[in-house]
Amino acid sequence: MENSFEKKVVHLIDEYRMIEEQDCVIVGVSGGADSVCLLFVLYRLSRVRKFGLMAAHVEHGIRGKESLEDAAFVEELCRKLDVPLRIRHADVRGMARQEKISTEEAGRRIRYGFFREIAGECASGIHGRVHIAVAHNADDQAETILWNMVRGSGIKGLCGMRPVRDGIIRPLLECTRAEIEAYLRGQGAVWRTDATNLETDYTRNRLRLKVLPVLEKECNHQAARHIVMAGGKLAKAQDYLERQADKALKACMASERAGKVSLDAALFCSEEEILQEYMLRAAIERTGAGLKNVTSGHIDDIRKLAASCGRKSLSLPGNLTAQLQGGRLSLINAELSPDMAADGEDSLIFVNIEKKYDILIPSCIKIGNIAVKFSLEPWKKQLIPENKYTKWFDYDTIRNKLQVRNRLPGDCLSVTKDGGHKKLKDYFIDEKVPHEKRGQVLLLAEGSQILWAVGYRISEAYKISERTKTVLKVQVMEEF
Repeated sequence: MENSFEKKVVHLIDEYRMIEEQDCVIVGVSGGADSVCLLFVLYRLSRVRKFGLMAAHVEHGIRGKESLEDAAFVEELCRKLDVPLRIRHADVRGMARQEKISTEEAGRRIRYGFFREIAGECASGIHGRVHIAVAHNADDQAETILWNMVRGSGIKGLCGMRPVRDGIIRPLLECTRAEIEAYLRGQGAVWRTDATNLETDYTRNRLRLKVLPVLEKECNHQAARHIVMAGGKLAKAQDYLERQADKALKACMASERAGKVSLDAALFCSEEEILQEYMLRAAIERTGAGLKNVTSGHIDDIRKLAASCGRKSLSLPGNLTAQLQGGRLSLINAELSPDMAADGEDSLIFVNIEKKYDILIPSCIKIGNIAVKFSLEPWKKQLIPENKYTKWFDYDTIRNKLQVRNRLPGDCLSVTKDGGHKKLKDYFIDEKVPHEKRGQVLLLAEGSQILWAVGYRISEAYKISERTKTVLKVQVMEEF
């Protein structure tokens, strides 16, 4: 490949070992300049490197006739190049309304879902790897970094997009939009222009059309290039910090099992603050909880918890709990760890409640340092994990207002599938609950019917069945 632009692209491909012989590459082609350029370069490279190539196009249905014309353009382009093409017609606006997300996010989810679907189909029929190639360029990278900066992202966000990540490759990431269009003109190629890219209704478009041009005109004509360079340096710093955090995490690991990671709190606190942040993020990922909705504020709260005294805990997004006890800082994923509060569990079972708490759904009530969270989920016959402090009930069987309270005279519990009941008093005797503790057991009740005696059992009458349509999820956790 003699063309200097193509050499630049191939250099990045080789630097990151993006594509090798016998691999299969699925190119996302919208019809715009960037994706047409990517298809051209990879088509020419595939003739030399002997890897499989196919294209994928999503017709979003947003721009009516223009969207259909984009699809027809891509179809004709792939026909001329003899590149196999898959097209999917999608209702992006419909998905955005249904999922209550932006049309940008809905489009992104549909595209990558389609690309991964094709990748899965290709994987079984080849000897090499399968890659999804997307046409993000250097200008996109500058926009991404700038957008993440104004949103308050940490170092990871300021790294921008990686050339290779999770099966996705970005061969044009070091090429500017001007270089891409110049290459296409030199090839005598044409492309489609998406009119929505010229609208300023979208935040990213405003950065591209208004903010970056001002930076380059008023501050430095290479502002975008310098932003990208800074992102590259931060990416190296990010990788280094992740490696160091992994070493430090192993050094202060007290125990690890499914859904729960425990650290020596003193050793953890002896590390530098920035390393603590990376250690916590790595530890959370090891619990299987993931980092979605975990903010830098949550990380700071966990750090403060680790540096405090006594036994305390902190409720975090999703099903994650941080707990300090006996000099150990534990991160617990309640979905995977069946004994969310195995240490000191009595504090979640035995609670003196001075009044009855009427429950609104969804809601979260606080009783001293205990939180009880109520939420509804559609029942799709999914696997219900065993968890002592999270229970799922058939919401359709509930007819009256629920209460959280302690025991009252006349309370009973359904203990058999055919409707057999037992007085709560007798159940506690059979379970050998200490006499002085029976009046302190945390209960979820519908009138005199007990749905859940926390720490013990749930009622047979409220269990999920084949007829269930909606599930009531109840979580009991200790608050910091």
